[in-house]
Amino acid sequence: AAEEDAGDGEQLLSPEEEAERRALLDEGFPTWTRADYNRFVRACERFVAAHLPEIVNLPLDLSCVGDEAVFRIAEHLSAAALARVEDRRGKLAPRIFNAALRQMARRGAARHLAPCRFCRRVVTPDLVRWEPCPGA
Repeated sequence: AAEEDAGDGEQLLSPEEEAERRALLDEGFPTWTRADYNRFVRACERFVAAHLPEIVNLPLDLSCVGDEAVFRIAEHLSAAALARVEDRRGKLAPRIFNAALRQMARRGAARHLAPCRFCRRVVTPDLVRWEPCPGA
């Protein structure tokens, strides 16, 4: 695995990191409680939200991310952050965007959504103020 690359010639893990990864996998997590596991999962969701623009363009199959995780990842993203994500393969970002729209509808905030008259992407008044459309 340390020999594999990310598709652009960049090595994924150094030999030391690969050894540490293998040791952790062999050891397992025998002392973790359900609360420990849940904190770890939530931290992973926050990490994905914070790095979504980079993650969606990695050579990974992200279609397997569950709907519940997608919904929780969407909770950590603003409309402006979602608008900046370009998921060329459309495996994860559209699902997160839809989850965010559902959350906004539940909060009554969906009435503030409108298509940009120049580029047709969905925008909010806040997004228009912070990030004007380049086609305007």
